[in-house]
Amino acid sequence: MVSAVEADRVRQLEEQLRAQLQEIEDLKAAVGQRSVVKVVVGEGGSKAYEWTTPDQEEYEKLRWTAERAREDAEEAVRVAEKAQREANDELFRYEAAKAEVRLEAYRQQLRRKEEAKRKEKEGIDKENSAKAKAGAQIKAGTLRVKSEGPLPWDSRHVILRPSSLLIFASEASPFPANVIGLESVHKVSGVGTSSLEVLHATGRLLCEAPSGGGQAG
Repeated sequence: MVSAVEADRVRQLEEQLRAQLQEIEDLKAAVGQRSVVKVVVGEGGSKAYEWTTPDQEEYEKLRWTAERAREDAEEAVRVAEKAQREANDELFRYEAAKAEVRLEAYRQQLRRKEEAKRKEKEGIDKENSAKAKAGAQIKAGTLRVKSEGPLPWDSRHVILRPSSLLIFASEASPFPANVIGLESVHKVSGVGTSSLEVLHATGRLLCEAPSGGGQAG
């Protein structure tokens, strides 16, 4: 695409050419066809002589000027087309870069969503694992307990934990501090704790006593 400056330049040269051609025609009409000798210098300095006329010389000069103007105009067109191609290429690269940025942002968004889902799944798995582990390590049941003296065996609700045995007492039937024996009734097995945490039904700790050989089968 030819720029406005180059187009104006071509028009000016064409107008000058037409004006000069018209001037030649005017000279022809006024002076006539007077012959003159034209000297042509060749390669190596050789010279050749030709017959010509002043108006013919002027015409050749103008023709040469017009030819140069045409070549300059064609060069301007080539330069303009090259600049347009480069501009189009630059625009394409710019749009491609913007598309790449949008694509990378979308990829990061997907990665964040996948990471959030993974963490959520890990949290659920850990929670389920903790619940399963807690369920495997804590058991509830009933034990018959006996203290010193003539008191009979008494059934109490218990919870077996990995390192202790929770024995619950009530206001009506408090649990004595001097525990001397345990007898398993059901649901609790493998008890061999180093201490007994004696709890009130509300969860308040009443006393802590040695197991006293407290093994329940």
